[in-house]
Amino acid sequence: MNDSEVPRVSLYSRVRRVAGALVVAGRTETEEPLELDETAELIWQSIDGRRTVRQIAARVARQYGEEEVELVADVAAFLDDLTARRLVEWPGDARRPPS
Repeated sequence: MNDSEVPRVSLYSRVRRVAGALVVAGRTETEEPLELDETAELIWQSIDGRRTVRQIAARVARQYGEEEVELVADVAAFLDDLTARRLVEWPGDARRPPS
């Protein structure tokens, strides 16, 4: 992935708020849910199918008073984790959750 790519939330993602925390999970009950902290929730909410990785990092940087360039790698790593969990997809990505 590069910082100009645009992630989108997978149609197979399930999102719930549990005891105040945002929790995301894949489509089956056997997939481990992921409880998002404040920063992860901001990233998740920024995945809208229009913002690039760099734009998401810029949004996080503005929220926390950090330098965008310092956060791009961290945001990309989190998006990689979400992709591995099949919670995020990328345009043209051949990886699809199994039927």
